[in-house]
Amino acid sequence: SLVGKPWIVPGYWDIQTWLSVLFIIIFGSLIPFYAYLTAVKWVGAQTASLLACAEPLSAALFAVMWLQTPFGLMDWIGTGCIIMTIMILILFEDKRVKKEEIIA
Repeated sequence: SLVGKPWIVPGYWDIQTWLSVLFIIIFGSLIPFYAYLTAVKWVGAQTASLLACAEPLSAALFAVMWLQTPFGLMDWIGTGCIIMTIMILILFEDKRVKKEEIIA
């Protein structure tokens, strides 16, 4: 079958497995999402979104430095795309702000 059943997980699920899944849910999803929403309130949606764009880069850097993950050509291309996207967003934001200042 081309489509698997994700609700059927083979293997033995003991208490350590359940605690590991719970740890990932809490510290990998709930707390970071709450922190992001708190940051949006403090610094605004635009700044928080720009900072969130850099998250894949920090994750890649962390993986390379700590886990000794190789960083190949496609990784460099992806890094360049992310940095170019952030730069484009910053440049267009500045133009939009200047137009708003002229109107005000």
